[in-house]
Amino acid sequence: MRAYRNEIAGALIISLAIIGTIVFFLLHLKEKKAEGSLDLYSLILPDVDYVLSINKPIQFSKVLEHHPQLKNYFKTLIPEEYFNLLSQVKHSSILLACYPQGVVIYYHLYNEQDEVFACFPKESFVAVKNEAIHFEFYPKAPNQYLGKYIYEGVGVASSSRKLLELVAECHRKKNNTSIFFQKGLKDKIDNEAILNAIFQYDFEPGWQTIDLFLHEEQVCCLYNHTFAEITDSIVASTADSLKLLIEDQIPDIHVQSGISIADSIVYYTFCTPLNPEVLSSK
Repeated sequence: MRAYRNEIAGALIISLAIIGTIVFFLLHLKEKKAEGSLDLYSLILPDVDYVLSINKPIQFSKVLEHHPQLKNYFKTLIPEEYFNLLSQVKHSSILLACYPQGVVIYYHLYNEQDEVFACFPKESFVAVKNEAIHFEFYPKAPNQYLGKYIYEGVGVASSSRKLLELVAECHRKKNNTSIFFQKGLKDKIDNEAILNAIFQYDFEPGWQTIDLFLHEEQVCCLYNHTFAEITDSIVASTADSLKLLIEDQIPDIHVQSGISIADSIVYYTFCTPLNPEVLSSK
């Protein structure tokens, strides 16, 4: 009888241990999911000049590899060391925000040995702790460093220590001041595009968005605009102005424009031929 009771007690202990393990695993999974669910746009500081959201980094890298004009243009927007980081990405989108002081890169981490930061050297860095966040600064040149930190499932890097510390403070205090939430700009972008650009330019007030995508054997950008009054002349002249702007900003590129209208919104599409090898590697 005693042996029977011991068996029952042992079975109960084993069952409780299994249940405890499952509960711990589920809670840990929930915590990791919560970390990964942080919207990177919430970490963008108010004085940003423009934002690039690279939703499909591998495809984006291949597009640039087979389109030299686009690659040269994006090199004016993205610092060289960030191109090295982009080449390491496999699992998630990357957000780049440009400020007067420099560029910040934001990225969700999904494991401890995250591929984005694999290109950082394992040695020769300066470690600094500020509140709950650990910073690492890696020398690039005399008096120049590329800094990074990892906090709550997000990796952030910048060549500006001041920017990095401001983002970290926003990150730690959860004081979201992002204009992209305040003005609803984030709702205007297509997350299925290869890249989203949010920016301002001289002849159009307010923030604008552009989506970059592949179509047949072309790389295209989509821009939409709401007019108070739509006329053929306004739509056509705007298309011509945008085409000239693109070809002026990106030397040696030639684009074809397309126009469609729906619900008082004019959709402008500008496309340029792309090497078919990119399409076969999607």
